[in-house]
Parts: sequence; C-alpha cells; structure tokens
Amino acid sequence: MERNIGDQLNKAFEAYRQVSIEKEIAKKELQKMTEYYEGYTRKLQKQIEDQQRLISVLEAKLTALRPPPAGLCKNVSPNICSNPCLFQDNAVTGAAALNLPAGSAVDWYVLVFYF
Repeated sequence: MERNIGDQLNKAFEAYRQVSIEKEIAKKELQKMTEYYEGYTRKLQKQIEDQQRLISVLEAKLTALRPPPAGLCKNVSPNICSNPCLFQDNAVTGAAALNLPAGSAVDWYVLVFYF
C-alpha cells in the first residue's frame, strides 16, 4: 500500500511540476506580447502625432496659397484668380519642407479638394 501512495505522490508532484513549467512559459509569452504591443502602440502614436503635425503644416501652406477674395483679384469669372503661379504645379518634396518620407510630393491643388 505504501508503494501505491508513493506512486500517487510522484504522479501528483510530476503533474504540479509540469503545470508550473507551463505557467512560466505562458507568463514569458504574455510578457513578450505585452512588450510587442506596447512598442507597436508607441509607434502608431508617434505616427499619429507626425501626421497631425503634417496636417497643420499643410493647412498653413494651403491657407497661404489660397487666392485673395474675388474683389481683390483680377479674375476672369467669380472665384477664379488670374494669378498664374497659383495654378502651376507647386509640388513640395516632403523631406525638406513637410517632414514627409523621402520622395513624397504634395500638390497644393489636390489638397484644395480635401479642405
């Protein structure tokens, strides 16, 4: 009978040991996932802040490029300014003026339709 109790104790201890190992593995995996998602969240937050700054800069540039009110501009028809520089391709490369990724370009007249 002692042997039977000893076997049961060994089985119980082995089961406890295995559960403890699995628990530690799960904790480590959870910690890794937590660190990953915290880093990912920080990256997305930075991206949002960068985009908000870009929007502010673009809004300021758009405001500066808007033609003056119709009464102050020689125009062919209402709300159309005859200033040719406003209708040229005023592409702004990103890295220099707007802190966009290299190779980006924004045409002001495309932005007009979004504001």
